[in-house]
Amino acid sequence: MNATFRRLNSTFEAMKKVSELQKRRLRGMAAATLLGMPLIGWVIARFAEVNLLERWSGPAPIWQQLLIGIPVGLIAAYIAKFIVHRNFMKGVRIRYARMIGDLDLNRSEILFISVCAGVGEELLFRGVLQPMLGIIITAVLFVGIHGYLNPRDWRISVYGVAMTLIIVGLGYLTEIYGVWTAAMAHTLIDVVLLADDSDDDLLDEEAGAEHVVEEPFSDNSGAPDANDHS
Repeated sequence: MNATFRRLNSTFEAMKKVSELQKRRLRGMAAATLLGMPLIGWVIARFAEVNLLERWSGPAPIWQQLLIGIPVGLIAAYIAKFIVHRNFMKGVRIRYARMIGDLDLNRSEILFISVCAGVGEELLFRGVLQPMLGIIITAVLFVGIHGYLNPRDWRISVYGVAMTLIIVGLGYLTEIYGVWTAAMAHTLIDVVLLADDSDDDLLDEEAGAEHVVEEPFSDNSGAPDANDHS
């Protein structure tokens, strides 16, 4: 009994170490996004003659851009969440819930990752690439790079098309108000969806369903009798 407990405890500690290592890598990738993507944008802007000061400040005051981004981001996030929670998306949702749930992200980690992605990616895509490529092409490129436009998986592509439309909307808002509207909206979308993927309810439901299926065969009294040929 003690040996079994020690093995279980050792396995649990090993899983915790792996999870912490994965979280450190994810935080590092998030920080690289926050710092690296604007740097890439700066380099591109120098060769493409994009006015970074104008693009990264915007027509409206930054506080107004951020304020407008809040309701836009929340509405977009719950549209995306509504799609993800449809029955046809259950397999996709389970896959992402396993991936994110295993990391056991806390609120501050979710916020940090979301801010890094929201600010870093928007300064590059909406801030620099959009005036060069146009709103629609930039949106398709953005969603495609994230893997949501997959011809081999129509379910994730349905989500990808919806996200493309949302990102096109953020592109137009960037031109009207400024890139910080898109950055705030993007951040809130990520916060809501990461928090949703971190919820273990769906995985618990799946585990419970598997238990129900397997339970009759765990009891010999419920299994068919090999001698009963009637």
